Amino acid sequence: MSEAAVRLEELYPIILDTLSQNGRVEFVSRGISMLPMLGDGKNKVVLSSLKEEPSKGDVIFYRRDNGAFVLHRIVGKNSRGYICRGDNQIFKEKGVKKQAVIARLEGFWKDGEYIDSKSFYTLGYRFRIGLGRWGRIIKAAVRKIIGGKNASGKV
Repeated sequence: MSEAAVRLEELYPIILDTLSQNGRVEFVSRGISMLPMLGDGKNKVVLSSLKEEPSKGDVIFYRRDNGAFVLHRIVGKNSRGYICRGDNQIFKEKGVKKQAVIARLEGFWKDGEYIDSKSFYTLGYRFRIGLGRWGRIIKAAVRKIIGGKNASGKV
């Protein structure tokens, strides 16, 4: 069976309907902003409807004013709304309104295994985001100490 790429814009009404009826929806995510947790076209994400207000560390699926759909982590909140950033990004997006939030990441499929968004596996991503700039500095220092290799021994 072949798969066809469909724009999220076309699926948006179906996503909203499915969330309202079933409370969750799944699709393959695109983009590199959430690397290394989510790879471009490599992971199926499981989104759930909002039962409570999202908090710092949660990954939310929202729609920007320009119509773009985004899956980023909440790194803070202020009077203008949520402050979000992709795990692979430097800049924060401020002022994400509560009304723009469609769903929260419940989990995802990676290498055939389901990973809950609150699991130990994702703790490192949530911790690093919490450290902000220091997280990137610490990561760079650790890579330098171990000779530029990651945990699997690859450069």
